[in-house]
Amino acid sequence: MSADLQHEVEQFFYHEAELLDDGRFREWLDLVAEEIEYTVGTKPTVDPFSPDAVPPSLAFEDNKESLTWRVKRSETGMAWAEEPPSRTRYLITNVRITPDAAGLFVRSNFMFYRNRLETTAHFLVGSREDNLQRGPDGRLLIARRAVTLDQNVILSNNLSMFF
Repeated sequence: MSADLQHEVEQFFYHEAELLDDGRFREWLDLVAEEIEYTVGTKPTVDPFSPDAVPPSLAFEDNKESLTWRVKRSETGMAWAEEPPSRTRYLITNVRITPDAAGLFVRSNFMFYRNRLETTAHFLVGSREDNLQRGPDGRLLIARRAVTLDQNVILSNNLSMFF
């Protein structure tokens, strides 16, 4: 992997995290391809060597239309889970890139912190598998994102965030 490509992908993810932390969700949608497949699941507590292993449970299974709907809803003032908005911080690490026929397959880890109202705070930690593609203008776009939270049971009061 070239150092330039590694740097470009990492900067893309850092910019994305900044947009999410700043609540600039419309701008974040510009980083998402029209055909996006976006899932967020939890890691089950089972024997990983069992032939009957349980797949992750999905909390979200979105496409561009549903992501756009979620962003529009957040702008109405009627999304009570985010009124007033949470204070968030996304930390992205361990970015590993593999070129493939569709573009770039990228694995990364994240830690997400959210402080809500005066006393509510949550940490969510996990991994992401992204397929990044170049748009017509050469910009990177997220064509697929599969998030796996390390938690089996999500203790957050709601899941109003994006990963």
